[in-house]
Amino acid sequence: MEIMTPDARPSGSLGKNIRRLRLERNLTQEELALRLNVTAQAVSKWENETGMPDISQIVPLASVFGTTTDVLFGLDGRAETEEAFRILTDAFCDIQPGKPETALAAYDKLLAGVAKYPGSIALLENCMSLGLSLVMSDNGRIDAGERAGRIAEECERQALSILSCARSGEAGADAAMHAREVLIFLYAERGDFARAEAEAWKFPTRSDFTCGSHLGWVNAKRERWDKAQENLSTDLFYVLQHIEDSAARLGQAYLADGRIDEAIGTYERIFDVLRAVYRDACPWPYHDFDSGDVHFLLAEAYLAKGDRDRAVACIEEAVRSAERLADEAGKADGRSPGGVGFDSPWLRMCAWGTDMRGAFGLEIARRKLTGKLNAPAMEPLRDDPRIVALVRQIEAWP
Repeated sequence: MEIMTPDARPSGSLGKNIRRLRLERNLTQEELALRLNVTAQAVSKWENETGMPDISQIVPLASVFGTTTDVLFGLDGRAETEEAFRILTDAFCDIQPGKPETALAAYDKLLAGVAKYPGSIALLENCMSLGLSLVMSDNGRIDAGERAGRIAEECERQALSILSCARSGEAGADAAMHAREVLIFLYAERGDFARAEAEAWKFPTRSDFTCGSHLGWVNAKRERWDKAQENLSTDLFYVLQHIEDSAARLGQAYLADGRIDEAIGTYERIFDVLRAVYRDACPWPYHDFDSGDVHFLLAEAYLAKGDRDRAVACIEEAVRSAERLADEAGKADGRSPGGVGFDSPWLRMCAWGTDMRGAFGLEIARRKLTGKLNAPAMEPLRDDPRIVALVRQIEAWP
């Protein structure tokens, strides 16, 4: 029986393959970004499939990973590989940030490719992922407009096709889980909550049911202590992100239900957890910085309670944290991510460093903080003198 190497696994969308290959090469998002002359946030968007790399970056990406562009796109080596690769590259070449029509054109090319090669897992996954980003109501990046309903139906068919391929052994477990995740989003988006819940129940219930946890057990038994440290530290990094994300969304659910004090307490305990893990080097929360980290969520909760002073104090802390993070990133000079600023024995041996800190400059901070300050939730504070001063301070950053 031939042993399949990691690069030979014939599945995965472009974003998921970038993440898998990066982790297999023990690269941080920051390190990969530096090699490609992009930001770590750009790499994060590629991996989360909320953004796509420019076509000019495909070959350099493959070169950094020491693999082929076929592997990057998840092509499976069958007769249609060359044609599927052409379809994928042509499609992604079309996408231009901020121009929804270019994403729709790319989707149409992928859809035509799926029609021609319905057994290509690479085409199915990439078409499904791009289609999902087009139809999600809470995705401010792209809007499918009148086509949203039809695209959602096409994505559902693609997800079901991937699951069928997984049952027959033609697609791996990662592709199957990805397809189920897409079905959950699609069903919930259209209000089909029973089916969304049915798919959600097919995921593991226990959060410790992970690759890292089990590899840590195996490597400890083998007395490969360096690998066990890496496995378990990486697993804790994921656990911390999961705790923070779930707690932040719990706070949002409390606030939407009018349970303001519970929301405030939930958000504040996120900071308590981070302080326990990081001690005096506590970073700001990781939770979804693009749409607002926990500082802004807590500010919104205080506004709901009528406490403007504490709301403003939360925003001031967000700005201070951004300045500190950018300063630490500027001092890094290529040193180990685990050794710069935000260190913890829990995460020190993480396979790709503490990405919560990331490569973060003041220009990126300025753009994202400005967007959050202009969000509708912050409207009551727009004319507050302290907020006006903060806006001027952000604008004056070098």
